[in-house]
Amino acid sequence: MNPLVTIVIPAYNHANYLKESIYSVLNQTYPDIELIVLDDGSTDATQEVLKGFGDQFFWETHRNMGQAKTLNKGWSIARGSILSYLSADDILYPLAVERCVEELKARPEIVLCYPDFHLIDSGSRVIRLVSAPEYSYEDMALNFICAPGVGAFFRKHCFEEAGGWDPSLSYHPDYEYWLRLGLQGPFFHLPECLGGFRLHEGSQTFSTVSVFRGDEPLRIMKA
Repeated sequence: MNPLVTIVIPAYNHANYLKESIYSVLNQTYPDIELIVLDDGSTDATQEVLKGFGDQFFWETHRNMGQAKTLNKGWSIARGSILSYLSADDILYPLAVERCVEELKARPEIVLCYPDFHLIDSGSRVIRLVSAPEYSYEDMALNFICAPGVGAFFRKHCFEEAGGWDPSLSYHPDYEYWLRLGLQGPFFHLPECLGGFRLHEGSQTFSTVSVFRGDEPLRIMKA
């Protein structure tokens, strides 16, 4: 019997890419997926994009409250025993869920599986391959190495033990969360390219680095 996998897409003003992101989940080879898309108070055409899918998956709109609270909301209503998230401008390749679930089933000691991924541009053209580093909690904690990227899947019971994302963090909530989740057990690097991380002018990757943003890793380490 296949475990149910829940993927949450937090959507905020990425209407130009959201449809491709959603289709990348709907077109997975793995059959048992619960998709939850939460519109975090977008002011662009996000709602129109979502209405176009009808009732193919669960979606709703709420007042803007940020990525962390939006993801925590989605995971709190998830029915799957395996969880993941996908940014509204990123994509999963068709085998992503199937391959990561295979590894989680075969390796009961791991709490999370993460693959390699491509950097893609605004037109979904491949820029280069990102080979994720092998997992080391020591490297993650001491050298600020955030190994999991697009296509990370983790066990729900471990999420419930670790707690949700920290809403006070604006730039590195994923890294801080992986530090806490890593206390539940080891991660596994799957050396296969299974997703695309999009670089574009509107992405946080290209945003101006403020003093507050630069100071956030120090605040995480002191917590």
